[in-house]
Amino acid sequence: KNVRALLQACTNDTANSGNWYFKISSKRMKSKEVQVIPWILNDSNFTKSTSQKLDPSKTVFVGALHGMLNAEGLAKVMNDLFDGVIYAGIDTDKYKYPIGSGRVTFNNPRSYMRAVSAAFIEIKTDKFTKKVTKLDANRTLYPN
Repeated sequence: KNVRALLQACTNDTANSGNWYFKISSKRMKSKEVQVIPWILNDSNFTKSTSQKLDPSKTVFVGALHGMLNAEGLAKVMNDLFDGVIYAGIDTDKYKYPIGSGRVTFNNPRSYMRAVSAAFIEIKTDKFTKKVTKLDANRTLYPN
């Protein structure tokens, strides 16, 4: 209900990218358009197979993710680069909105090591390019 009301108050840039914008003003600023990125709750987790067990020792932390990247998209990018992805999850806040980080689990140690060794990758899509996505050994087990 609230999301619908917010989107109805937004302008939609259908000519270019279909992005949503909301006008905001304050005492310091007359009027500024800020981008609103709707998030579908089911987009936070992607599992290739429900029968496969997730191994924390083959999981990488991924930071500096763009807000438009969902778990399935993250899994595809990482699988294209390193192969063997069985799970991708986007970390969310208490309202289930993405916070810009996530986790990716591989089904083999070689893919995991290749991802950790890469340290940084560049993700290019039609809607955005994100250059500093940090890959690191998993910091915590699946928080969401």
